[in-house]
Amino acid sequence: MKVMHSKTIEEALEELKSSINGISTQEAEKRLKIYGKNKIELEEESTLKIFIRQFTNPLILILILASFIALYLGDLKDFYFIVGIVFVNGLIGFYQEYKAKTKIKDLLQLSIPKVEVLRDGKVVELSSEDITVGDIIILREGDVIPADVRFIETNNLLVDESLLTGESIPVEKHAEKVLPEDTPIYERENIGYGGTYVVKGVAKAVVFAVGLNTEMGRIYTKLKIKERETPLTRSIRSFSKRLIITLVLILSFIFVIGLIQGRELKTLVMLIIAQLVSSVPEGLPVVITIALVVGAITLYKKKTLIRQLPAVESLGSATFICTDKTGTITENKLKVEKVYSLDNEIIPLVFALCNDSEIEKGDPIETAMLK
Repeated sequence: MKVMHSKTIEEALEELKSSINGISTQEAEKRLKIYGKNKIELEEESTLKIFIRQFTNPLILILILASFIALYLGDLKDFYFIVGIVFVNGLIGFYQEYKAKTKIKDLLQLSIPKVEVLRDGKVVELSSEDITVGDIIILREGDVIPADVRFIETNNLLVDESLLTGESIPVEKHAEKVLPEDTPIYERENIGYGGTYVVKGVAKAVVFAVGLNTEMGRIYTKLKIKERETPLTRSIRSFSKRLIITLVLILSFIFVIGLIQGRELKTLVMLIIAQLVSSVPEGLPVVITIALVVGAITLYKKKTLIRQLPAVESLGSATFICTDKTGTITENKLKVEKVYSLDNEIIPLVFALCNDSEIEKGDPIETAMLK
């Protein structure tokens, strides 16, 4: 079977059981049940899991063990103090991570674009999540392409595919092109990919893949890897291990010396346990958590959200960052610094009238002219 970029417009519409007038609302509802919503579901960590994770740090586990030893020895003062420290530390970390999770969820909801769709032969505006295979969508300058589509009409169409290919230069698209099956993604002039956006021109297109079946969805599926330890959590685990080994060696030596001196076994055991409890740095987890929270707040003020507190420290541990610059770590925006003209009154009028962009979306040059 031919892939979509190697089909004519008529073949594409026929295979997708669609037409230039789109599909009916009833048919769309059936297809939504088959293909699902047009969204990439991010794995959401439960609130309980976030709370429990605050107490799985090796240093915290040592403190919890020390608190039970203190309770066993009848030292209620130390027991309440250590439990209080652990609980407060857990609450601080939980609050910060839960707040980040909520804000990220809200931002994702706000970022769901609207799209013009032909349903029952009429143009309606829908959430991009509600479009499905076979839908005919209308794209204009500045629109985000909501799913993988085969263009069926194009007029001076330029698409920014930097999100997918890394190339910041907009790509020309032509609906009438029929390409060989082995054409690479970045050369498929008749295809639009979900997540890319229209820089210039207008188009009509038929949706052929949604959600995880899009190119972006496939990339997301491949990149779903197990979370790795951050440098900080790795350091804490290493420190906790060294602390335990050091304490065991020192206290074992003291225990042996006590036995050689003929001291009572019960007294020696109580001494060793008491020393173990007093050697654990109760305040260290709180100091670490507060430092991370301060870092997270600083990043938040710079419009960066941290999902898990230890990640605050990760960037500080980076020695080299290798990345493409244009459109990746820059905003891919232009700015008019100075205008030279014999007639300064006519220039703003030309900038405004010879322009199809909006203030925040469209061709970077035209957007700069508007601003």
